[in-house]
Amino acid sequence: MRLGWLGKFMDNKLLLGASGSPRVYMSKFDKYTNLFAEQGDFDTPPMFGVGMSYKLNDKTTVALDISRTFYSNIAAIGNPGPNLPGDPRGPFPVSQAENALGADNGLGFGWEDQTVYKLGVAYQYDPKWTFRGGWNYGESPIPEETEVLFNIVAPATTQHHLTLGASYQLSDMLEVSASYMHAFRYEQYGPTYIGVSGEIGMAQNAFGMNLGVNF
Repeated sequence: MRLGWLGKFMDNKLLLGASGSPRVYMSKFDKYTNLFAEQGDFDTPPMFGVGMSYKLNDKTTVALDISRTFYSNIAAIGNPGPNLPGDPRGPFPVSQAENALGADNGLGFGWEDQTVYKLGVAYQYDPKWTFRGGWNYGESPIPEETEVLFNIVAPATTQHHLTLGASYQLSDMLEVSASYMHAFRYEQYGPTYIGVSGEIGMAQNAFGMNLGVNF
């Protein structure tokens, strides 16, 4: 379930909004019962966000969104990974029986809750063309002091994202859009329980096309 609110002010020049979603319960990953905590359970974490947009003039609109995602509420994502070298409890947080892969309190990726900031601009060049650009920042949810090892398979390290897009109105009914996203490379370094330092990093590019139909 997702709930939201949208308010219009100043002759519709200023829009304020808020939305939120509780935990989304997903069916378990049967092939990952011995990897993800809670026997393969991997739900979508709860989140909430607020946003605003302001129409500077007839052609230009700016928007700002802030959202918070609660990764720590999902065991497979938020549970800590293996202990660091020298921990008297060994490579697992408490005991292998309680914290083995796939157990109810099994090892996870150790992600922290994340706040994401988004800034966007839309410019309507003429009745047919609209151009858009945006920037997105969210600090990596991976605490590199303790969680580098397990996140080799989930290196969600990127922090800064740039987006570009455009729409073209083919007719009163049809609109075609294209978009591009670049996530700038970001690397994290930290100790691992096997006694050596690890490095994880990622950069991403994404392209999209969309066809919209007005009824």
